[in-house]
Amino acid sequence: MSKPGRNDPCLCGGGKKYKKCCLISAEDSDFQYRRHRQIHAELIPKLTKFAFETIEPDLVEEAWKDFNDQQEEAFDPETPMNVLFMPWLLFNWIIELKPTGSTEFVETTIAELTMHNQSFAR
Repeated sequence: MSKPGRNDPCLCGGGKKYKKCCLISAEDSDFQYRRHRQIHAELIPKLTKFAFETIEPDLVEEAWKDFNDQQEEAFDPETPMNVLFMPWLLFNWIIELKPTGSTEFVETTIAELTMHNQSFAR
């Protein structure tokens, strides 16, 4: 089935021309998808930079071992697995840290750390 022309009857059966019916929502969905991809493309590098500036290198190694089911392979910043590892590290890996001036530890993620912008000790 081919895509209808702008002035063809809409395939949804609503009785309107395609341009006045489903074309609008298709264009809006396309725009939203492109916008979300742009946000993602900007956010991940910023969070990654924050992570490597804020957390200790041994924490990245610890996360890498957790990600790889405790295998003894060292983290390689050039690994193709970073496409999966970095979002997992930023949004899913739980770190137990103690906020400066506190006596209790809290569980948090790197993404949450960026929002709170607090200093923590391990």
